[in-house]
Amino acid sequence: MVARNLRNLTKAKKYKKAIGECCDPNCNFGYGLETHHIIPLSKGGVDDYVNFIVLCAGCHHGKGRHGRYTETQIELMTYKFYVEIVKLGYNSDDGGEDFVKALNALSKET
Repeated sequence: MVARNLRNLTKAKKYKKAIGECCDPNCNFGYGLETHHIIPLSKGGVDDYVNFIVLCAGCHHGKGRHGRYTETQIELMTYKFYVEIVKLGYNSDDGGEDFVKALNALSKET
């Protein structure tokens, strides 16, 4: 449980607020947004923007993403890349100052 206690909840909340919608294009639910780790923390994933994706509660828990994470990583990364470019104009993989500035600005607006 140590990893959970050390989570960067501020970054996760800011990311969720800035993105503001479920990133699964097949979403039929859309409520109760949550920040999901594409690579689980328990499997060595990082607790940072590059590993976050916003999913609604239905898409996060209802599709078995936690049980079969390796099968959905590429799919989730594709959704994440598209939504970040559309919403922010930058991708978290760049890890640059421009991404963080866009994220900060959008999270304050919404």
